[in-house]
Amino acid sequence: MEVQPSTYYAHKKHFLGLWSAPDAVVTSGRPIPAYSLTTGGLRVSDLQIEEWLSELVEGEENGYGYRNLAYALSVQQGLILNHKKAYRLCKKLGLLQKAGEEPKIPSAFSAKSSGHRPQPTLAD
Repeated sequence: MEVQPSTYYAHKKHFLGLWSAPDAVVTSGRPIPAYSLTTGGLRVSDLQIEEWLSELVEGEENGYGYRNLAYALSVQQGLILNHKKAYRLCKKLGLLQKAGEEPKIPSAFSAKSSGHRPQPTLAD
């Protein structure tokens, strides 16, 4: 049975303690800008965006996720907002829904909401 020399010496280094894996370097990445731009090129601060997000959630858009909130801001305010930034701001404000969670809106035609269930009919 043949073993490659590189494999043999790698194992030998590892077991003799000569092998040291480089430590993972944790970088924070580039700094987060505290603003976004409108379609007209004007800067809008994150504080203003957070206020707009809070107003949207208090209003009729309370059942939507962060991507739809970002789209609503782009339509209403002309804001260019990346969905990742919308996620970060919604997470900061505590506006995120759990995955798969939908708003509970009772239906007028639902059997559960009306209190009765249809009775089964017997066919002759």
